[in-house]
Amino acid sequence: MCDALYEWRVAQRKLVSAGSAIAKAQDYSLKRWEALTDALSR
Repeated sequence: MCDALYEWRVAQRKLVSAGSAIAKAQDYSLKRWEALTDALSR
């Protein structure tokens, strides 16, 4: 499930303008993806 969510987020990121608030939020979460999935697996 996490893999599908990651792929969706990456695809959605490509649809938004660089520098927009949504792009910044997506970038933030994607940069921290490993920590998020680690926390979810516990």
